[in-house]
Amino acid sequence: AEQLPFDRPYHTRLFSGFVQPLQSFYAKWLTSDGDLPVYCCSTAAPMPANIEVARRIAVNQWIEPVRFTETIERMYADGYRVFVEAGPRGNLSAFISDILRGRPHAAIPADLPHRRGSVQIVHALAAHPLVLAHAPRQDLALLAARYDAVLGGVLDTQLMAAFAVLGDQLGLAALAAELL
Repeated sequence: AEQLPFDRPYHTRLFSGFVQPLQSFYAKWLTSDGDLPVYCCSTAAPMPANIEVARRIAVNQWIEPVRFTETIERMYADGYRVFVEAGPRGNLSAFISDILRGRPHAAIPADLPHRRGSVQIVHALAAHPLVLAHAPRQDLALLAARYDAVLGGVLDTQLMAAFAVLGDQLGLAALAAELL
């Protein structure tokens, strides 16, 4: 057994005493149904459309066990093949690849210690044939515009090079030229 460096018992009933502030947080921020399905790792299912039930599940996920494997299996069964991790350091992407070993999928870490997220996501997208096969040109142009806006209107050299690689791998020389 290994002692984990946490001072609170997350994902156990012992955390029940800490959920009161989370209830008001979710009441403030979860105000309507989302545009995309969101899966919850405590239920291994998409969040329900009923916002009150979704809030209750969001709070309860802090005191319920994490059902990560079941959630990934459910998402795969529901047709998802591309998984983009927004943290931490690519660990979950590795878990996803272990879970889905031998089945077509792309597990893409967007946050690595040696490369900032905006650059990493483009490199990661360019490296996955499954993503490349399903990435319409207009989506890539929107992605480029989004990152340009996030970076204050200036695509830095490293990010521009990453988009150029992505454009080359898709056979979209025009996209690469537009970004350079």
